[in-house]
Amino acid sequence: MQQMPQHRQTENGVSGGQPRQLANPPIKEAVVEFRFAHSKDPGVEELVPRSPSFGAEFPYRERIMEGTFNVEVSTKGILPIEPTNTARGYRFFTRDRGRAIAMTASSLAYSRFAGYENRDRFLSEARAILPEYLACVV
Repeated sequence: MQQMPQHRQTENGVSGGQPRQLANPPIKEAVVEFRFAHSKDPGVEELVPRSPSFGAEFPYRERIMEGTFNVEVSTKGILPIEPTNTARGYRFFTRDRGRAIAMTASSLAYSRFAGYENRDRFLSEARAILPEYLACVV
């Protein structure tokens, strides 16, 4: 029987204190989300970054909708449904749809679907978007 190699767990990763990095991480989507509590929620229309560089990098936009409906069932059948749809924010995409940003009044999420290399680069990209969100809500 072949034994698996033993690695010493350290504060920064495995053996020797170096973090373990995969050459080709098997990650389909990497996501980081920031949550916020505002004294006054910004309106959905305010959640559109205005800098030209943001619009050039993330040219596609779709609304994030929240829907609710009530159904009442009785012996007389189903009574009319009263649906409501409310816009909660926007999702922005790059041209190749490899990256996405979701902005709502209480959160900012950054996703990378393709080209993920490592955590440090990914988090750096996410932090770079934070000022765009704060400019919309502050």
